[in-house]
Amino acid sequence: GTVTYGKAQESHFREARAACGAIVGMLSKYDPNNGVHARLRADLGEENFEFLTTKKILADDGSDVTCLIAAAIIAVQGMKNTLKALAQNELDERGLGHVTACVDVNNAGAAECLVYCARGTVFNGKIREQGLGTDATKYLATMCCGADGKKRVKLSYREELQKFL
Repeated sequence: GTVTYGKAQESHFREARAACGAIVGMLSKYDPNNGVHARLRADLGEENFEFLTTKKILADDGSDVTCLIAAAIIAVQGMKNTLKALAQNELDERGLGHVTACVDVNNAGAAECLVYCARGTVFNGKIREQGLGTDATKYLATMCCGADGKKRVKLSYREELQKFL
């Protein structure tokens, strides 16, 4: 069967709907008067917004993962914003903070799947990050089989791939 990211269908008897109405809505029908759309677009960045609204990002099997990439970028940007705030003045007395960016992929009738996008640590005001980034043009998606035998998506980031080649 076809896997469509950005759509949810609670049962085979119901029509598919936007999984994350805010992100899907922002990409498909941006409303500048909608405060949530405006915040998500700001987190996504203008270059990414233009790229993701004019081009589809497809996984190696042809699945459209555009909305998943948008969600990953927004999660990573949220992590970056949180790390910056922690480094400036929101750490506890130990001077240490750790943040993880992930996207919750809902599967009807199955356990939910988390896509871990990035992690970051603040220690003594210094920020260290590891994982996916915020440039939509650098994302790659491949489909693989999970330990439970179900189809899963694996996101890669070209910048990260270059470190290992």
